[in-house]
Amino acid sequence: ETAESVCKALGRDKDDFITETSLYGGNASDYLQAAGKATGKVILLIGHNPEIGRLAMNFSKGEIDTFPTSACAAFEFQSKKPDLDSPGELVYFDLRK
Repeated sequence: ETAESVCKALGRDKDDFITETSLYGGNASDYLQAAGKATGKVILLIGHNPEIGRLAMNFSKGEIDTFPTSACAAFEFQSKKPDLDSPGELVYFDLRK
């Protein structure tokens, strides 16, 4: 439901995204596995806390210390298939309320 709302807000059709049910209740490795299946240059992961927040905080290397509901972060990676140790640059962070 969250992904459908985001796609609608971005002017995209729900067929433009892949639903990966293993992410619901999944861990950081599950999120990275799902991202690794994507073929696009830009990947949007939408998930639930605590794991999506833990993943964002891990990639931020200390720049993000909290990731509440509705927060949004964007990272740029040199690797096409980043892992938990991949260097990434935090390019956007917003604490939506």
